[in-house]
Amino acid sequence: KIITMITALLFAGGCGTNTPDDNILDGGNEMVKRKEIRSFCYVHNGSISYDGYNYTFYRDEIGVHLTAEMNCGWEKLEIDLDDEIMDQLETIVYEHRMYGWDGFNKTNSNVMDGEGFSLYIDFMDDTRISAHGSNAFPEGYGEAESAFNKIFWDLTEIHADKIVENDPYDYSDE
Repeated sequence: KIITMITALLFAGGCGTNTPDDNILDGGNEMVKRKEIRSFCYVHNGSISYDGYNYTFYRDEIGVHLTAEMNCGWEKLEIDLDDEIMDQLETIVYEHRMYGWDGFNKTNSNVMDGEGFSLYIDFMDDTRISAHGSNAFPEGYGEAESAFNKIFWDLTEIHADKIVENDPYDYSDE
């Protein structure tokens, strides 16, 4: 009884409950260290044809890059970026506990018209988050999606002059 009481007092007083800044509890209540992203790929499909878009932020030996297709592939953007963008994405993944999304793969077949997504995040330690949904989304998806989409859409505004028209049905380059 004494040991149980001491343990309860220690936890009630904050001992053993602090989470270091570089760790977070993921969706499964497991401690996860903040990880450096190698690539962040998001695909969104909507119920109307122009609502489809996809983008990939990726890091290589040269730097950080963005490749994107908007309006179901009719517009394309390819730009080089600063490392700061990856830091922002890493913060979103960490703060929104997206590590717990790995393996999410659900469909809500009761919705006749809606939206879907696929998300692939590769980390420098060779681990990955892979999540997919059709009218079904992991916990916290709305807030996290708003945060990472804001980064993307802000970049499309800043670099609007670099968006080029693209014919997604033109296979002449292949």
